[in-house]
Amino acid sequence: MIRAIGGTVFLFYAFYLFLVLKKVLRTPFEIHFRGAWLSAVAGPAFGFILFGLPGLYLALRGLFSRRAGVASANSGKPSREERSHSKAVPGVNPL
Repeated sequence: MIRAIGGTVFLFYAFYLFLVLKKVLRTPFEIHFRGAWLSAVAGPAFGFILFGLPGLYLALRGLFSRRAGVASANSGKPSREERSHSKAVPGVNPL
């Protein structure tokens, strides 16, 4: 499920950036000023870099990090803390 969300975010931002670039290339900006194309593309490009590329990484890898604390939340594997509690004697509260 998390991979589908990451893939959807990537596709959304890629398509949005594509539409903006297509519009920018069709519009003659020399009438106003030369930096207008950069202003038009900056927002979608920033969103693609900030959200789209991490979404692609998440869709391909299925997790953000290989570190134990973060990876266990995304991978479905029990964390060290959950494993230590599972070894407790049934019926005995560890606290």
